[in-house]
Amino acid sequence: MQFGIFRNSKEQQQKRERRNVALNKAKLKTIAPKFSFGLDALGIVNGKNEKEVLRSFVETWFSDPSKFLDSSLFNPEQKVVQQQELLSETAFSFPSFLDVTDTARFFESKAPFYGYNDTAFIILPHWNAHFDKYKLGTAIIRNFFLPVSTYRYFPVFATESVYRDKIRYDIVGPNIGLTIKRFQQDVLNIQHFGNFLRNQMGYRHVGIWAYSIGSPRGFVASMFGNGIFDFLILNSLAESFGESLLNGISTVEIAEEIRKCLTDTEATNFLSPLSPGKYRKYFNRLPVYTRLVQGKYDLVFGEENNRRMVELLQNTRPDIDIEFGDFGHTTCGEFEKVLPVVYRNSQFIRKVKSL
Repeated sequence: MQFGIFRNSKEQQQKRERRNVALNKAKLKTIAPKFSFGLDALGIVNGKNEKEVLRSFVETWFSDPSKFLDSSLFNPEQKVVQQQELLSETAFSFPSFLDVTDTARFFESKAPFYGYNDTAFIILPHWNAHFDKYKLGTAIIRNFFLPVSTYRYFPVFATESVYRDKIRYDIVGPNIGLTIKRFQQDVLNIQHFGNFLRNQMGYRHVGIWAYSIGSPRGFVASMFGNGIFDFLILNSLAESFGESLLNGISTVEIAEEIRKCLTDTEATNFLSPLSPGKYRKYFNRLPVYTRLVQGKYDLVFGEENNRRMVELLQNTRPDIDIEFGDFGHTTCGEFEKVLPVVYRNSQFIRKVKSL
């Protein structure tokens, strides 16, 4: 967390955004893997013409997204959630959907004694998130802003230790099929655990609080979650995932690998299952209490990409609370910006709880 006081012009913030991303990449030195269509990750065996196979896969996906994104259609009753101690915390675990080698883990922090004991939030982190920083961040939110129980989710936790201090190319990378699979896997895991919180843990209200690449996961999970989620707080949401991947300053190396084999149009289409804007016909399924915090100066997702998402939501769901602020993707995390944003996010939920 840094201070950005008196340096809040667009030019100054974008300069800091570029520096923040460069410093993070230098710290997480990792060579991007080679491009792959990744059909095996999608369970596709016959892939002689990979482009045509992927194109057909995407068409099938959008002909009925619920078949891919509704956990109730994947026999969730066969998955047993178990409580255990892990990293000095209580963790709820179950075998991940789609990937039997992975275990989905949600780390619990109960609400303070003076808090909302009937409400729980699933916290979805940004790409390459640091486990301990999110533990501290959610503790601050829980104890000083919004006293609810929180459950932090870290995608593909089975390989978290392998990728510690490395870029998580196993979650977002130049392997198209694997990137889609990880997204679908997270959506299903989030829904399943949200259902567990409501029906097994007894929480009356369940919400999602998401950051960066966690936002499209929370966005889609709530949309196809059959009413599991009451609240949705999103911090940064691009209209097109493919566009953000190809043009964002955080994913230059991934874009370079993809462009060796695909045009931008092809790549954007193949990655469209991760694009929130492609689900506009289902926006009416989003929780009534949804709030989006969006940066005007975002170079990670893209200024135009963010603006389109804001306008799309305003036109289709004018009831959604939107803060379109004078900050970027990473500069929103600066001290004097992040605390007011967290306060306003929390007040949004507090007002609903008081109704």
